[in-house]
Amino acid sequence: MQVGENFQYKRFVWGIGADLDFESAKNLSQSLKYSGVQPPPGTYVYSSKQNPGGFAIVAPRIGYGGDTWFPYLRAGAIIAEGSHDSVLVYTPAGATKSTASFSGGKDFTSAGWVVGGGFELGLNGAWSITAEYLHANLGKGSDSTSACSGLASACAPFSGISFDNGHEGFSANMFRVGITYWFGYW
Repeated sequence: MQVGENFQYKRFVWGIGADLDFESAKNLSQSLKYSGVQPPPGTYVYSSKQNPGGFAIVAPRIGYGGDTWFPYLRAGAIIAEGSHDSVLVYTPAGATKSTASFSGGKDFTSAGWVVGGGFELGLNGAWSITAEYLHANLGKGSDSTSACSGLASACAPFSGISFDNGHEGFSANMFRVGITYWFGYW
């Protein structure tokens, strides 16, 4: 979904727009059954989000307003929504319920930048078709080191063990095609 407004002076066009995009976030979940002595034997499950579940873009655009065509450049801010933390959970051997966990930092930051360009072609009346390319970068998340959380007796075997969580960030290249209706065209 996109909303915005354009202003024009002769052939120079500038405007502001806000987009809302929703997608299915990719989850990473890995499991390890360990039968050694240290760390304690049991099942270790790691999970994290690999991309946001949706985002909002607020970005001005400038371009050249032809008779029925409009090439433009766009740059602005992107804001991610949804959870983006990681966690490691421990379930002792033979148990069905986890007893200890380690919480990691965020896999990517909540806000970043976006830049790109597009082309809009006017159709008959208030309708137009748009093709747009955007490069988005949410940057590097927070690296963290966390100790065990849970009951003291459950965390005792993990004394001196920490969960080091390092993040490399998130970026995406988006190509979007859309059909636009211009309210107030008439």
